[in-house]
Parts: sequence; structure tokens; C-alpha cells
Amino acid sequence: MTNGINTQTAKEIINRLKSGTSPINHVKHLNVGNEPWYEKAGEYLEDLLNSRDSLVRFIKGYYGDGKTHFLGMLRSIAFDKNWIVSYVTAEKTPLNRFDRVYSEVVRNMTLPPSAGIVDWVVSRDTIGARAPLGAMFSKIYRETYRPGDITGLQKASVIEFLEAKSGELSYGEGIEESVGKAIRGYTNAVISKDMATVQEVSSWLEGGSIRIPKLGINRPIDRVMSRDAMRSISLIAQRAGIGGILVLFDEAERIMQQPKSVRTSSYGIIRDLLDNADQQGGMRSSMMYVAATPETFSDEKGFPANDALMSRLQIAERFAMSKYTDYRSVIVDLTKTPLTHEMLAQLAKRIRGIHAVARNWSPEEKLTDEAIEETVCQIEQGIFQISKPRMLAASIAMLLDTVEQNPEADVFELINEVLREVHSTLPKEPETETWE
Repeated sequence: MTNGINTQTAKEIINRLKSGTSPINHVKHLNVGNEPWYEKAGEYLEDLLNSRDSLVRFIKGYYGDGKTHFLGMLRSIAFDKNWIVSYVTAEKTPLNRFDRVYSEVVRNMTLPPSAGIVDWVVSRDTIGARAPLGAMFSKIYRETYRPGDITGLQKASVIEFLEAKSGELSYGEGIEESVGKAIRGYTNAVISKDMATVQEVSSWLEGGSIRIPKLGINRPIDRVMSRDAMRSISLIAQRAGIGGILVLFDEAERIMQQPKSVRTSSYGIIRDLLDNADQQGGMRSSMMYVAATPETFSDEKGFPANDALMSRLQIAERFAMSKYTDYRSVIVDLTKTPLTHEMLAQLAKRIRGIHAVARNWSPEEKLTDEAIEETVCQIEQGIFQISKPRMLAASIAMLLDTVEQNPEADVFELINEVLREVHSTLPKEPETETWE
């Protein structure tokens, strides 16, 4: 049930659940339901790998309905298909600041575990611009020197091959001129073990306010250049043998709480990013998902405030009124596919299995199937201002922690107490700061 999960990961999951948040890096260990949505998302990734096109999709769901969980599953699916993934949340990133948005997208780019990297160039857990750059260098390096160790740099033929192939990419169709200079500069820096230049190139590509005159890079990446820079990064990823790039935007509903000028700017930036991922001349083999609450799709302060964004959604919104579900829709409507009673019980049992690993004990003896059933029924029948999945996950995690530390406790007596505590402590909606 826990698929070989280790103790540290299990503890991290339990702690996140108790705080009412989704452990986005580990959601596959918790997932139940919504398989049709995931299946079609996987189909899209396969289609984009073959066509080299790009797509944009939206995720609609109330707080706690599983939007972040869904994004986490998309991350896992993309990794399995050898895609780079970048996760950006409006909780931490002001979406009205273009420089911050572009920078966060690139800084959060994460290599899939299956990426064929050369570990003396870049580690598997590297994130940011060094991830696609390092994977690109690794791919070219192994094409000329299969062992992959650093001794290949002692061979003139290997260096000549690296310079020629990185040069072909840097001057290739779709590569922005300054990014091409960055590719050549990065390659030469790795060959000469010039880690300072490697860092400079990476920082520049991540949107840092720097110039690299020695490479002929005389201006930072701005809003005008960003479209070409993002396309160039997607082409670097392709040369690295990566399937594509998946960008996940979470909590877009936070824009609605901002002043009008900030909202207008934010929606304009989202529109620009989506255009870059969904129009000719933009990113290649790429996909973007934007997650928000239902109000964001209908409120005058939400997406309807921007005609270009709303035009993408109108047809899908009209069809959403149907009793049928289009799992290939522009909008992934999680409000139409809530977890059933059986799925909620299954979720609770998965959390129980994870807690067993986290604390090295047998929780089935205390939190029995009957106790899980009672907890699920109380949550389904109660009037709570927290979604059922989030309420259940936090409650089960707290119940498990309590009975593991207090083996004499009666679980059935604890259930009501824990439900009250969870409901009083978990936020009903996330707080929103005003962006400047």
C-alpha cells in the first residue's frame, strides 16, 4: 500500500497532513480517485511529445478539493514520462511582477528522476536553469564519450564534439540569440571547469538582473525577451532527451483579493505566459496548468476581467453545465468528481499505512476499519467549513499520532474531540497578502 515509502518521507507526509496542506512531492502515496482525469493528462503529455506543440489547461476546485494534490499527481505523471516540471504558487510569487513570475518558473524547474545526467556536471536533485543546461550537456557528452566520467575532457575529439553540437543547438531554429550565447558559454565553462561562469549563465537564464559581457550577453531577460527565452529553454530540454516541460500554477484565486491595478497586471502576465505555451512560435512540447477556485472562473474580479483569458474558457464553461464530464476539457473540474464514501475510506487507510512506516508500529490494532468508517461518516454528515478530503486527512493523521502516543486511549471517544480540534485549527481559506 505504501509502495516502498521510507520513514523520512512518511513522517513528512503525516506532518503536512496534520497542518492541512498537501505534500505535493509525495501525493502519489495518497492518491485515490480521479483516474480518468489523470489518464487524459497522460495522453496529452504523450501527444505533445510527438507533436512538439504546447497546451494550456485550467483546474477548478474549492479549497481542499484537491487542486494542489492534482498538480502533485500531474508532477508525478510527468516525471514518469521524463518531463521537467516547474511548480509555482501565487502564495509565494506576486503574479503582477513579470520578472518574478518568469524567474520562479525557471528557478523551480526540476529534472525527472530518469534524466540521463552526468553526475559530475549536475546532480539529479538540481533545480533551476542548471537542470536543463546540465541535462543537455550530459546528453551530448554521452553521445561522444559513453562512459560519462570526467576523463573524457582530456580527449581533444570529445571537446571538439561538445563544442560543435552545442554550437549547432545554440544557432538552431527557435533559439534566442542571447540564449544561444549562454548555451555556448555554459558548455565552454563546464569544459574548462569554470564554475563561476556556469553559475553566471544559470543566474542570467533564471531572470537575474545581470549581464555577462564576456559572453556577449549585454542585457537581462525582460518581458520582451521572455517568450523567446522560454521557447529556447524548451528546445534545450528537447536536446537533452527530456520529453517536455510542465509548468504548474497554483492558487491563482489569490489575484482576486488584490487591488484592481494589480489584478489587471496579473491577468495580463498569465495571459502572456499562456500565449507562450499555446501559440505558434512559443514553447515546444510544453504544457501549463492553472489552478483556481470556482469563483475565479465567474467573479468579475476573476478571469472574466480579462477578455483574452475568458475566451479560452467560455466553451468549456458552457459544456460544464452538462451532466456529462469531458475529461479532455480545457477545464479540469474537480467539483464534478468528488471523492465517494469508499474513496474517502481508502484515503484514510492509506494514511494509516503511511503512519505505520513513519512511527514503526501497527496502527490497524488501534485505528481499526470500524474507527475509520465512523470518522468518515461523521465528516460526511457534519457541517464543516473545510472540505471533506482535507478534514479527513488532517483528522486521521491527528488520530494516529494521538493513539500511537497514548495506547490506552479509546479511539471512538477521541473521534469527536479530534474533529472539533481540526475544524477549529485548520484555516478555512488561506490568508492573502497584498502584492506590491
